[in-house]
Amino acid sequence: MQMDKEDGRKLSRQEQHERRKQAVRLHRRGMPIKEVAASLGVAEGTVRSAVKSADAGGLKALAPQPTGRSLGQQRCLSANQELHIQRLICKNRPEQLKLEFALWTRAAQLRRGAVNDEVELEKSMAACA
Repeated sequence: MQMDKEDGRKLSRQEQHERRKQAVRLHRRGMPIKEVAASLGVAEGTVRSAVKSADAGGLKALAPQPTGRSLGQQRCLSANQELHIQRLICKNRPEQLKLEFALWTRAAQLRRGAVNDEVELEKSMAACA
């Protein structure tokens, strides 16, 4: 029984969770990993990973975890500095701020020094990336 594999990244987090639980249940009922993967349309590694996690921490271990950075982590500007820059951008045109370009990109701002002049920011772009 060959099914096309579906890209799990396109599924919602809840659908991914349900699929992992289903894989673990099927495997615990005695179905080989290869057959579980084929019947669910996922990679064998996905099934192995789900089974390993469930063996270590139960089905609760399969629950979706938060991803990405937490809010505010690795910011270069404080909230007040961000608000100040946003207001400058909204109230002024680039030529009013003596900028030679019209694009409001972070790279352009840092390169030309407008942000640095306004908030006395002395961090490099690499530190902010």
